[in-house]
This record gives sequence, C-alpha cells and structure tokens, in this order.
Amino acid sequence: ITPILLFSSYRYLASGMATVFHFAYPVIVVLGGLVLRERVRKKALFCAVLCSLGILLLIDPSGAVDPLGVALALTSGVTYAVYILLLAHFRHREVMGFRMTFYMALISAVCMFFLCLLYQLLQKQINPSFRICLPQTLAGWLAALAFSLMICIGAVMLFQKGTFLIGAQRAAILSTFEPITSIFVGILFLNETLTPRILLGSAITLVAGVF
Repeated sequence: ITPILLFSSYRYLASGMATVFHFAYPVIVVLGGLVLRERVRKKALFCAVLCSLGILLLIDPSGAVDPLGVALALTSGVTYAVYILLLAHFRHREVMGFRMTFYMALISAVCMFFLCLLYQLLQKQINPSFRICLPQTLAGWLAALAFSLMICIGAVMLFQKGTFLIGAQRAAILSTFEPITSIFVGILFLNETLTPRILLGSAITLVAGVF
C-alpha cells in the first residue's frame, strides 16, 4: 500500500515535495507509541518534529501543491508508520532476516500481480492516477528486478534489523537520513545545486538524528 500511494502522489507533486509529506511518519510513529501505551520520551518527540522541520527545508518552495497529491503522500507516511510500529512489536525467532523479507516480497508480488490484472479489466472505471501495470519491455523487467533487489536485500532487511535492535521511534528518526543522502547523491552525480537552505535542512535533520 505504501509505495502505491507514494508513487501515485508523484503524478500530482514533485518527488521532493511528496517525500516531505511522506516523511511525516517519524512523528506519527512517536505519537503512535502513545496510542500503544509505550513510553514516549519528550526528547524523541522533539527530535521527530526537528527532523520534519529539517526535511521541510529540503523541498523546493516553488513547487505546486496539489491537495490530492498531499493526501496520497501523507497517507503513505501513515501506512509506513503503522508498518514500523507493527515491526517493532514483532518477535519470531524462526521468521526474521532474509526469511521475513522473502515472505513480505512474495506476498507483495502476488498482491501486485492481481492488482495489475484487476486494473487491466477495470481501466476505464479507475482513476488514471492509480494506474498499475506490469513492465512491458525487457528493460522494464530488468529495472524492476534491480530495484527490488536493492530494496529487499538492502533497505528492507537492514531497516528491519535496526528496528529490532533500537525500537520503532529511534529507527524512524534515523531513517530521515534517507532524503539527505538522496540530495547529496544528486549533487555529486547529477549536477544538482547545493543551496544554504539545503545545508540548513540537512544540518537540522542530522542534529535530530544525533540527539
């Protein structure tokens, strides 16, 4: 659900703007701890808000803001926060690491396959913003495979392990290093511009992570 919502929001918002609304999830994770009657430290809540402020400074203020795009991106952050909270409470010695990632990928692949088939049958009745289809070329399948391997073997498994070790709140806050990484990769390899606003936003997010 999370990637479907986030990727759909890119049709209405610039990717940087959508990422900002998606990265509301650290605050939602901390607040969700209150709902689950966890011990939520004031410092964790302060750091989550500070992270959000830092990420807010990373976006291009000239980008258009579409209400539907905001709703999609924000909802993707909510669903991801729910995933993190559930993950932190999941303890099963037999289903962890690669095995857990495998089951998640398998279930997601089956669900996405049937969603693609459903879209093909109902494409005239479905909003084009939620267009879901299988790759149509060999290059498309190779790109999907490479993307899946990086996500499943890299990001998902490392994040799961980290969440088990340090808990949902710290994992959510530290994961806000992701947009900073993407910005500096863009500066190094895609000739994007480093501005004082981006430096300030990155610094605030890093300080929150250190705290």
